[in-house]
Amino acid sequence: MNPRLIRVLASQNRELQGLKTIADAAFLLYFAALLTLARSGWDVALGFAIAAALGWVRFTWLRERIEDFYERRCGRTDWRPRPFGSAFVFLSWVCLGSGSSMMTWPPTVRVAVLLAALAGLPTVIVVRDAPYRLHWLLPALVGIAAAVVHGTLTSTEAAGIWEIRVLVLGAVATALAGVGDHLLLTQMLTGPGHAEEGNRV
Repeated sequence: MNPRLIRVLASQNRELQGLKTIADAAFLLYFAALLTLARSGWDVALGFAIAAALGWVRFTWLRERIEDFYERRCGRTDWRPRPFGSAFVFLSWVCLGSGSSMMTWPPTVRVAVLLAALAGLPTVIVVRDAPYRLHWLLPALVGIAAAVVHGTLTSTEAAGIWEIRVLVLGAVATALAGVGDHLLLTQMLTGPGHAEEGNRV
């Protein structure tokens, strides 16, 4: 196995657990649906309560099940805590981008800030782990396009439409990136022997 690939598999093992990324992408779709269907403040409050419950499940029960799956399938290579994934950074900044406060900023500033916020982390992943995680170009391109389009918006109503569309596109791109990570990890690490090899690097 290529030594660089071994280092990527060993050092980024948590990030490469693509089932977590796919689960995170589902939150983007959930919030897009909530913003589309909510008709009152009560709808929004109920939606956020459900999101909080789903988040608790995601970071407790579901996380343990996913990590057990990868440990059985790929072995144990890295037990460092995994920070919030790129999907939650993406969600936070898309929500900020639709707010009235950001709409008061000059267009060039909005584009620059959103470029860094929405496309920064996927771009770092692509460059740091090239050529093995080029599938993260998809979220990066969505982030770039979203930032550029935001610079053309002139009203909060348009920003609301932008928010829903970007959340949907971001969910699809993030889920596909998660699939790519999952396939990379499971196809390259097929058992504890490979995990031990990664630990020795």
